Amino acid sequence: MLKDLLIRKAIVSDAEALRRLRLQLVKENPRTYGVMLDTERRKKTQYFADIIKKHSTPDSGVFVMSKSGRLIGMAAVRRDKPQNQSIGYLGSLGILKEFQGKELGKAMYALPQKLDNLLRYKNAGKNNQKSSLNSL
Repeated sequence: MLKDLLIRKAIVSDAEALRRLRLQLVKENPRTYGVMLDTERRKKTQYFADIIKKHSTPDSGVFVMSKSGRLIGMAAVRRDKPQNQSIGYLGSLGILKEFQGKELGKAMYALPQKLDNLLRYKNAGKNNQKSSLNSL
């Protein structure tokens, strides 16, 4: 893996960087997200801020991967409705081409399990200050 790599939950102030990342991902792999580049370009920063807010819950979120402060990947993680918490989803996964082939996708694919483990740990009453969704 690369040095200075961090996976963390996106915050609203990431919206513009997330927008730029998503545009680059769509440009590199147009079929990945099922949208046209022109359509994606029309999405304003506020759209991404709203997505971050909407999916920022204790057991869901938009996660970003950064290297030395630069966003290089993203993924959305969410759990199913409360009646079926054993099912979760990983979507909108993307890593910039220049960072592909370095097994970084494995770290993103591990997010749902890490999230589940963290929630189980917290729900068991073992609230550890270091355990946080903000940085996995």
